[in-house]
Amino acid sequence: MTNSIINGLLKIPATAVFAAYVAFFALRNYFTPLTNDDYSYSFMWDGAHGGNVNKVATVYERISSFEDIWLSQWSHYFTWGGRTVAHTTDQFFLWIGKPAFDIASTFVFAVLLLSIYQITIKPMRWSRISARRLTYIFFGIWFCVPVFTETMLWMTGACNYLWMTTLQIIFLLPYINAFTESLPGDAKIVSAHRESSEIKFVFMIFAGIIAGWSNEAGAIATIFLAAFFIFFTKQRAGLQSWQVAGFVALVIGFLFMMFSPGNLARMSYAYDTFRVDFGVMYQHLRTSIPPFVKYESVLFLPIIYLVYKYFGAGILRKKFDDVNFKIVVAFTSASIIVLAALLFSPEFPLRAGFPSPIFLIIASLTAVNIIVKEHLLESGFLKSVVVLACVFITALGVVSTVFSMSVDWKFLKQMRNRYHIIERQHDNDLVVVPKIHRVHSKADLLGARTAYYYYFHKVANSGISEDPNFYRNVEFARYYGLKQVKEED
Repeated sequence: MTNSIINGLLKIPATAVFAAYVAFFALRNYFTPLTNDDYSYSFMWDGAHGGNVNKVATVYERISSFEDIWLSQWSHYFTWGGRTVAHTTDQFFLWIGKPAFDIASTFVFAVLLLSIYQITIKPMRWSRISARRLTYIFFGIWFCVPVFTETMLWMTGACNYLWMTTLQIIFLLPYINAFTESLPGDAKIVSAHRESSEIKFVFMIFAGIIAGWSNEAGAIATIFLAAFFIFFTKQRAGLQSWQVAGFVALVIGFLFMMFSPGNLARMSYAYDTFRVDFGVMYQHLRTSIPPFVKYESVLFLPIIYLVYKYFGAGILRKKFDDVNFKIVVAFTSASIIVLAALLFSPEFPLRAGFPSPIFLIIASLTAVNIIVKEHLLESGFLKSVVVLACVFITALGVVSTVFSMSVDWKFLKQMRNRYHIIERQHDNDLVVVPKIHRVHSKADLLGARTAYYYYFHKVANSGISEDPNFYRNVEFARYYGLKQVKEED
């Protein structure tokens, strides 16, 4: 029976599977309304009064032009933080509207899926793309990202994490391709790698600055990965000028982000007593690292098994010369580096570690491909266990994704009811909106994979309180042109 199910699944075209995953993400984007920082960044950045997300902003002027975004981000850079690329993207879509963001972000998600696929399959043949490997990537993201909605769907979160991590991976692709294509002693490859077009040179400078100026922990890991692939490519076939230019630009972009005057000002304002010491690191280890261990542990299994088989055969050291195994080592290390870097941060929200599971998915799927290619699953019993586990996880993934859409559709209907009330009471001195109620008794089983869970549990009914003077209420009111707004008591 198991074999018949698997054979049936294998007949599903990869393009249909890919389209289903992208369609799911598009619907989930549509079901996710604006909240919290989305409203804050919809306005010109009020740096003179402490910033829009610091509960003390007094000027609420909606972003309405590219000039507004420029002036806003200039103020943001000097008074609050250095993530200029992410917040410029965020403010652009908050200006032109969420439907445009939903389309664009779905495209970015599709690019992320295909970019991960391209890294893990060498040699890559688009005509023979595998539905099973796409499924591994998709459910790897679905199950192993600790805060799915906060980093993938919430507009401000997606611009900071989904978009920026995708840009980091896109930047790394040429380095990985140069590394995998360079073979010692191949004169044609060596010659080709010494040739570099001016267009690629300029593109890598631009891409490097963007990738470095993205998010802190992910950029640190990207610098490590770029250096890793540059080092081993140089050993094999020498370097092209674009590789050096891109890496220098990457570091420059990172420095512009990390040492922005706004970061320093924010540190002195919000974390004036912060010191990097064991107490801070222990707190992060105790509270923020365990969720990543919980969610990422399944991704480590193929990596651990591969190392075990190589070590048992006495060929582990020899295998370090293998291109694909180096990719496993590199991206496993990068995943750990993301979390290690955040230990030195004054705060460690789970969303900040988003690049870690993404990099680990790359390492894990590459390890799976090696295990399959080298026939390292000799035991028939072990093969059966692995197959059954894959079928179970896939079935659980299908059920949970469908259920998540049902939950968020019901949640969206509650939010739409709010908007209808706002339209009817728009001219009232005080608009009172209903609370968000539990949509399903089992909805919490999905955890942070639904917009409902994020809005209901983490931001207290979409950030609006019973106090009309609460700064989130004020932002919400200004955004919709209301005098005052509050939740019902």
